[in-house]
Amino acid sequence: MDDVLHTKIISAWCNDLKETNATFSSLAKHVSALDGTLAAQRSVIGTVQADLCSLSAMQYRTSFQLDMLENHQLELESALDNLEIETEELGSRPTSSSQLDHSEDLLCYAEDLSVQIKAICRKMHEMRGRVDTDATV
Repeated sequence: MDDVLHTKIISAWCNDLKETNATFSSLAKHVSALDGTLAAQRSVIGTVQADLCSLSAMQYRTSFQLDMLENHQLELESALDNLEIETEELGSRPTSSSQLDHSEDLLCYAEDLSVQIKAICRKMHEMRGRVDTDATV
């Protein structure tokens, strides 16, 4: 009877051990799957971080270029204002007819140049608007 009892106890213990082993194996597989998912997510996060760094550097460069364009624009506008003032002064001075012809030629040239510079300034304003819009997106 002791042998039968021992056999039953050992058999029950083996069955419990098999169930525990099956549960452990199932949980180990689940943990392994979660570990794989976490590793993949870490990789995605690393890629996103690298992209963010790249975008941040690009935004800095774009901002720097925009500042340079604004400075050039201000210089162009100042030069244009000075050119217009000097042209008006040339036109208001009493001169001979040959000087008037030359002054009129210079005035026409200055006006054409003024129109071109204003067109450039307008394009720079448009570009700035696009850069500002792109930077906010």
